[in-house]
Amino acid sequence: MLVDNTLIYIPKYKIEIGRPENSLYYFFDYDERSYSINMEFQHFHQFYEICIFLEESAGHLIDGVWYDMRCCDIVALRPSLLHKTVYPEGAPNKRLIIQFSLPPMTSAFESCMKSLYSIFEETVPIYRFEGPYKKAVLEKLNDIFYLSQNPGELREVFIHNKFIEFLGLIYLYKDKNTYSNHADFDNITNKVYNITAFIHSHFTENISLESI
Repeated sequence: MLVDNTLIYIPKYKIEIGRPENSLYYFFDYDERSYSINMEFQHFHQFYEICIFLEESAGHLIDGVWYDMRCCDIVALRPSLLHKTVYPEGAPNKRLIIQFSLPPMTSAFESCMKSLYSIFEETVPIYRFEGPYKKAVLEKLNDIFYLSQNPGELREVFIHNKFIEFLGLIYLYKDKNTYSNHADFDNITNKVYNITAFIHSHFTENISLESI
């Protein structure tokens, strides 16, 4: 099925290349999540993660800050960044989660990869594209979906190349990003998440209760 007339979505469909401990790793997880299984705490990974929400209402905590999400918003999470998705009550929410690690590139590509990774380093690493920009970005994911169904010997190489193109378009179109946050989150809860994010970022330091 198509979501928002753009992105192919098949429930419980998965694409996996390598393992999390490998230098090259991809895991695409097309699935649903509901309010009843919201994570209690923020968490983090040692790999990169991209979350694409496929419903009109959800929320995401990034480093203790709440962000409202809409359909096809793209969240780009770098390793060790605290985060947590919060789904609303009601029917399960569709989403696509992409986890990946890429091996070091040769020096000739080092500056290019630094540019691609910069989309994960933004203060607010959330991307909302409209019109032809959204269509172009999401079509790269549709290409990956089709390639995953081809058992050919070059399947993994083609998927990898399309994913680099996907990251490249986010980078090239980042000045077209229309995301703005209008969160209305409980102040006390928000303060608790801010404190946990501070501790996570400064746990190697001598932190006192008074300083927090």
